[in-house]
Amino acid sequence: EAMHFGGSSQLATTSVVSFSDHTYEAWIRTSDLTHQAQIIGTHDPSTNGGSFLFLTTGGMLRAQVQTGAGQYKTWDATSAMVADGQWHHVAYSFNATGQTAAIYVDGVAQGTTPGGAGTLGTLAVTNKELDIGSAQDLSLGFTGDIADVRIWTDVRTGTEVSGAMNHEMIGDEPGLLHNWGVEAGAVVRTTSAAIGVGLSGITMVTDGS
Repeated sequence: EAMHFGGSSQLATTSVVSFSDHTYEAWIRTSDLTHQAQIIGTHDPSTNGGSFLFLTTGGMLRAQVQTGAGQYKTWDATSAMVADGQWHHVAYSFNATGQTAAIYVDGVAQGTTPGGAGTLGTLAVTNKELDIGSAQDLSLGFTGDIADVRIWTDVRTGTEVSGAMNHEMIGDEPGLLHNWGVEAGAVVRTTSAAIGVGLSGITMVTDGS
């Protein structure tokens, strides 16, 4: 089962998250080639800092980290177009010390083209909302299905990503901050941390729908 996002939908945490090193993972299915859409992200409007995994126009993946106005880095995947109507596992990790990122599609590391502006400062996401399927203000809406969202507070290796992407989490794995899935038509989490979610415009679908 999965969450269906209609372009103006959102899963937002009603409790806050904190991390520096991190990895985002999810299964996605979309055929939208028309605009940039946020898959997973967190943003601090007061500092303009945050971390994001996007689907770009053309169906490629982009990771972006920013630490202030005009201070950001991007990494654009150079292969593996994912907006083909099929299920794909996507992942992005960020090493806060080295300020490096990696993108994975179906467990395979992707070549990336770097971009950005200014000098990236220190990323420290502290007590911020996490948004899935759109930006915090409901812009950059994702159209399609998202399942098994995982947020880690460490830099997952390619071996770890590919080795676990087809397996359900127990919830007590080291570094696993949050994990959301869908069971019996409802969003559930496997992690024990007390974090709430707010759903806006999301419907539940079976994997084959």
